[in-house]
Amino acid sequence: MSDPFGELELNYKDHCLILVGDGGAADERLARRRLAAGGRLAHFLVTEEQVKHAGAEDEIIFTWQPLHKATTSSLGRKLGPSMKTYWTKSGPDCIALAPGQCLEIFTQNGEMRLVRLVNELTGHVLMELSGLVLLHVTPEEAETVDVEVEDPELRACGTFSKRYVLISLLVLCLWHLLRWVVSMKFELVASEGQWDWWRGVLVIVSGFFCAPGLWHGWAASLSGEADCGWTHKLVSLLVISLVAMLAARAQVADFPLYGISTIASFLSGPLLQYYQTRWSHPSRHLFDCLLWTLAQLVGTIGLAAVLSVIVVLYRTLLEPEMFANVFLPVSTAVVEGGMVSFTQMMYTTLVVKRRPAVPGDVSFVAMPYMLTCLHGFAEAARIVGVFSGAVTGGEYTWLGSLGVGLLLNVLARCGWTRLGLYMVLKQLLPLRWALVFAPGAYGKLHDEIKIYAGYFRFPVVISLVIARAIVHQDLSLDGPKSFCFNASAALSLLCMLLMEILEDQIVLRQLVPMSPVLQEFVDSEVQKEGHGRHGSLLSLDLRRTTSLSPWRLEELDEKGFKSSANSPRGTSPRGMEGSPTQPSAHSAQSTNDPSGSGPTVTCLSLPGEAPRTPEKCSPEAPSPQLLPVLPGSEPAPPPPPLARAASTDSGVKRPILRMPSEPAPSQSGHLPGLFAVTPSSESSQRPARAVRSATLTVPSRQISKQSVGSKRSVGSKQSVGSILSHSQSEAPDSPRLVPSLGQRRDSLGSRIRSSLGQPRAITPSLLLHGLREMPLWCQLSAIGIISEATLGFLNTTMGPGYLRGIINEPCPEFDALVSLWWPCPLQC
Repeated sequence: MSDPFGELELNYKDHCLILVGDGGAADERLARRRLAAGGRLAHFLVTEEQVKHAGAEDEIIFTWQPLHKATTSSLGRKLGPSMKTYWTKSGPDCIALAPGQCLEIFTQNGEMRLVRLVNELTGHVLMELSGLVLLHVTPEEAETVDVEVEDPELRACGTFSKRYVLISLLVLCLWHLLRWVVSMKFELVASEGQWDWWRGVLVIVSGFFCAPGLWHGWAASLSGEADCGWTHKLVSLLVISLVAMLAARAQVADFPLYGISTIASFLSGPLLQYYQTRWSHPSRHLFDCLLWTLAQLVGTIGLAAVLSVIVVLYRTLLEPEMFANVFLPVSTAVVEGGMVSFTQMMYTTLVVKRRPAVPGDVSFVAMPYMLTCLHGFAEAARIVGVFSGAVTGGEYTWLGSLGVGLLLNVLARCGWTRLGLYMVLKQLLPLRWALVFAPGAYGKLHDEIKIYAGYFRFPVVISLVIARAIVHQDLSLDGPKSFCFNASAALSLLCMLLMEILEDQIVLRQLVPMSPVLQEFVDSEVQKEGHGRHGSLLSLDLRRTTSLSPWRLEELDEKGFKSSANSPRGTSPRGMEGSPTQPSAHSAQSTNDPSGSGPTVTCLSLPGEAPRTPEKCSPEAPSPQLLPVLPGSEPAPPPPPLARAASTDSGVKRPILRMPSEPAPSQSGHLPGLFAVTPSSESSQRPARAVRSATLTVPSRQISKQSVGSKRSVGSKQSVGSILSHSQSEAPDSPRLVPSLGQRRDSLGSRIRSSLGQPRAITPSLLLHGLREMPLWCQLSAIGIISEATLGFLNTTMGPGYLRGIINEPCPEFDALVSLWWPCPLQC
């Protein structure tokens, strides 16, 4: 069925680059180029017989249903780490097809745009992905194919990796051990009136661990550059060194010194870089970039200040015990959850809505850093609160706080906290207000970072214990010079580490099942428009369906799988239009009938496509073939040849698969977006709603002056929301946005979710897929920042002199002056 509004051209390159081949040098080279550009990548390691072509007419269809579980192929292991959790997927999708599996490739408008992994023995569809599909790339194509992601919001987010986190933790443990030892040695012999220069030097050296990640985030946020230049880094280092030494001369405490140095570093190198690159980004606006960068400072330095107050309040509220045990975990959890919403609001308001005035790749380091600081600072406050309480009290009241914290963290990471709040509030408030507590992609990305960020608080405390043992050489479990202060403090530190490991295992192994996604959540995700779609939890498909239910259970067979009509033993999904044995296709395969009665027509279809009768796919109609791909061979009829066609106005060409009967796709300009759509002149008269996940490009020769719904200039992004709504109202069989759904699983957690209203697995948002591994120095900087916050909390609550063994008793009560000023020698 042709589109009622004219020819529509969908652009898939930004969404995902799908490579099909043998995993050789050309595949690896192209894959690395794509990952370096920040795009999502899928690679299928196949044999010649496992690839089949299934052509189609020009149809609007877009689907995103990755494989639930897969073993990474040999190429994937070369490209870097990959990890799959319930909600997130880091690294590229690199899959080696197993025996009995085949990969079906579909074309749309003359290009390979859809792959479907099928179990040939059962006919079950294992995965479906839309994107730019490249088959058996050559070395020349590996170097010339355009891999850039033009829409910055479609670049994958940054995340941590186990290998770099372990290295960073080890490096920082060694550094803080050296730092504690040096600080103790100098503070023990310090005299009154002496210039405490060592304090400034230690802060400067710590800056080498913390600053690189901040520079990277500021370069992207403020200047739109990939990284801060060496000139700007040197300027920032000089400013940090000058400020640190002057502050040490004025006996400023470490905690405010961190904040002063951070602000000074921001005001020097990054602003200088903005000025020197002002001609490179003509659309960049200083005010917009500055707002987003300041939001990062508020979300980090401001959060640290709030949490330090919570730690101090916890120490003063140790009596009564029950209230203190609940106060610390609950207060930190509330602040952390509120700051996640703050981060999403700031990113959407100050970045997404202001593009291209904020041009940088801020989703790689800057935005993940904010989420990391939220959890890292909160965990630092918890460990300092519990540890300081155990040190000063010597009792075991902290056990209740650890138990409450474990329970709250597990429920929050599994989604039950938000679900419970929603169920209560929808009884008290209008539904739209209760949906504020519906889960979102930012919350799940925050949960992904928790897998690593919970351990960032330990290097400072563990190195403190070891340094006290080295300097004071007191290995007893009690006394002012004891390496661990007392037995309660030593046990609390060990229990917190074990609790962190236990929490991660409960969540990752789903010993507590994930909460269900209710139908109200699904409906609200589909109805979101414009920038409101950014940060959505679910991925959406653009496909034909006659189902009135968002769960579309009629697509599944008795075992809970979708079936492939194109597989040798596949059957049509029960409940689809037409009988289970009726062919359904937009294209046909013709074969010679041995009886001489004429050709036999086998109809092929795209997933979710409306069925057609055999008369509509007659042998006279031009149609593609369903044949194995045998490079170098000449089957009869031959498979569709690889061709080269212009893909963008920039003149960069990419390989496409053009069916023998298909006309060449029209060449038209496009701008970045998940869908770059070129409507006809008739469609430009229709009003457009802003739908973030489906943007369209209107060439100047086709735009109408009477176009409704956008005040932007010709060639800017507009939405296809109204086009889809018109097509649904005027043609029920037209494609529409529906939630992307997986199979019906039979695990215990799936049965629990099904009983609560989620009968099928859902596909998480693109924001949660293909997460990029941040560089080693960025991960080291993130852990260094959390370590500095932990150190600041310790000094504020217990006193720098007591921590270093200079004073035999902790401060009897909190002294605000200790947080701002450290005399020489230390007095508390």
